[in-house]
Amino acid sequence: MALLELEDVTIEYETEAGPLEAVDAVDLTVDSGETLGIVGESGCGKTTVAKSILNILDANGSITGGEIRFDGRDLTELSETELRQQIRWQEISFIPQNAMASLDPVYTVGNQVQQVIREHTDQSKAAARERTEELFQHVGLDSGRTNDYPHELSGGQRQRVTIALALALEPAVIVADEPTTGLDVVVQDEIMQLLDRIQDELDCAVVFVTHDMSVIAEISDHVVVMYAGRVAEYGTTRDVFKRSAHPYTIGLQNAFPTMRRHPEPGSLISIEGSPPNLLDPPSGCRFLDRCPFSTEVCHHDPGPVEVDEGHRIECHFPEKRETFQERGADRETWQHVSPDRQENASSD
Repeated sequence: MALLELEDVTIEYETEAGPLEAVDAVDLTVDSGETLGIVGESGCGKTTVAKSILNILDANGSITGGEIRFDGRDLTELSETELRQQIRWQEISFIPQNAMASLDPVYTVGNQVQQVIREHTDQSKAAARERTEELFQHVGLDSGRTNDYPHELSGGQRQRVTIALALALEPAVIVADEPTTGLDVVVQDEIMQLLDRIQDELDCAVVFVTHDMSVIAEISDHVVVMYAGRVAEYGTTRDVFKRSAHPYTIGLQNAFPTMRRHPEPGSLISIEGSPPNLLDPPSGCRFLDRCPFSTEVCHHDPGPVEVDEGHRIECHFPEKRETFQERGADRETWQHVSPDRQENASSD
């Protein structure tokens, strides 16, 4: 049994224009000590999935289907009080992408960490203060910074505070929602190394959300590639990056530089178009209108298909993986503007 399992999870937001299904039937698993990377374009549902694990969705969002099991216990059946008292912080913690927005500006950062410790343990005020100073040193901050307010810290220092908060009660799972967004590349690398060291020390699971394929390739054991609220591809990091089978994954890899080599000018290939409007999603494959390999059959839902053991995609053509990889590396393949000009995959 996996430590954390999401099965058929569906999440909906109420909007002025009507209900919007931001996440549709998502399945994923995370084992103890494992890093699961969730990657995709903005608006694909990554952060919504991450927040659903702790049920900290925005007020207009709700989990409308499926189960989220932690250590065999369905978290969707717990009350807000049970989640707050039994799960959040002590079992599953959350690192937000915007540290400044998540920290209270009227309290010192040390006080905010101490509040978490005292609310969930029977530690005295002095013990909580000592533990906070230890945590700050552990994440690379001087213990004297506990007396600072959020605005007195740099972006990287604030992110280290949120990591200290996440570590305060030594949880089994840390959910990190784009924790390096907005930081310069040097600080990003420092934060990534810090998270890697912490995971080794605690043997905790990490769910890491990002739009950056190169980061996911470096840190993850398994990868979920999301598109328009669905899981386009799921597998080990090696399978997803070396044996990509979904056209969207192939397109994403062509659109991002790697951490090992600097791209030649003009070598990156963008995916034409934009994700669909989820107020009125297309029938069939969600990637249909942007996929250069789509055919008439793609108007029907492909459902999940296993291409290798533990490696699945939502595509009607799993057997065309090598063809998609070869043609997907050609810029002209992606330069279509309408379904009328799409290539016919069945002719390959």
